[in-house]
Amino acid sequence: DDFMVVSELIGADIPFLKKYFDALSDIDKKHIQGRIDSIRSKYNSIKSLRAPKYFKTQVDPMFFCFEDLPFFGKEYWFMKFTPTTPRDSRQLLAMFGRATEDLEINGKKISSKKSENSCIGFMSSWYFDQKKKDVVDDKCEIKISGGNIESDSSSAKIIMRGKFPAYKLVIKKGGRDVCNLKITKPAKSEDAFEFESFFKAFAGFALINLNFNFSGKLSGKKIVGKCYVQKVIVIGPLVPWYWGRITFENGSVLKYYLPRIELMGVDYKLLSQFNFYDSRTGKRHSFNGLSVKKIGGDLPRFIVSDSIGNISLIIDTYSSHKFMFKKIGTFNYAEFLGKVKYMYVSGKKIDVSKLGSGIGLVEEANGYVL
Repeated sequence: DDFMVVSELIGADIPFLKKYFDALSDIDKKHIQGRIDSIRSKYNSIKSLRAPKYFKTQVDPMFFCFEDLPFFGKEYWFMKFTPTTPRDSRQLLAMFGRATEDLEINGKKISSKKSENSCIGFMSSWYFDQKKKDVVDDKCEIKISGGNIESDSSSAKIIMRGKFPAYKLVIKKGGRDVCNLKITKPAKSEDAFEFESFFKAFAGFALINLNFNFSGKLSGKKIVGKCYVQKVIVIGPLVPWYWGRITFENGSVLKYYLPRIELMGVDYKLLSQFNFYDSRTGKRHSFNGLSVKKIGGDLPRFIVSDSIGNISLIIDTYSSHKFMFKKIGTFNYAEFLGKVKYMYVSGKKIDVSKLGSGIGLVEEANGYVL
């Protein structure tokens, strides 16, 4: 039984997931499995061949395309820009995506209409510059042509174009540039690109991450730093997660990821990853067995630790943006901009001041939606 495979994987009997599996006919399951096999094969082949020449030919065709998604499939493009200039707390976020079924996001009904090179979806962008500034939060048309992807609502546009390893992002509102940024691959970085896939039975995800440099203008002012450009494919329900990525002024990077299932007030972890790259020493620290606690209301504090005391991290947030997805179920997703207040890694306290200001994005998601 396919539901039992997932239940055994996470150690829990999840009624919501059971409804998902029970709703699939044999034809549905065959179709979904075929698409999952195709997606998994593509991503696994890239993961196994880390040669730069191979990446050069594969990143763009996978990034600038609509995936052939099965029922309950979703794909989205997400971008986060964090400066590395001292005392610069600005941050910019942009996202757009689609689903194979109609969906409601933040009260707006989004159809699943799609043609070969365009589709109806949802787009969102906002930034922080001394205070939060909303750019767009609306349904849109997403169009892809060659090395160009454009998301267009009635009031704003997000345009990304280029060819590996250099791209350009322009966000416009009311005919004016909100940002105009050059995105380039770092000269030396083992983590400049990441490809991941995780599937069990008829559910899972695959993604591309580009951890690049950027420079340009945000709201007419120069900005330079590190960016995180991502394409994600999800098949099946969205499930809760905690995620964070912090960039320090000296180039050090901290990230964690904890997708989970919530049942009767108990969390069941699907994955658990913590990584810290210290640019001063070139050393990488990796741990699992994470726990994330949220303290406070609208702008909470997040405390990240592990089960055996290897890490302790405190992040205070200073701005946020929230989403609510509705279809079969309700899913709440919040983006928080945060700053590291305390770090303890591998048995010793990290003097954050020597890394420079550490700011970035902290995510919290809960609920379920197909």
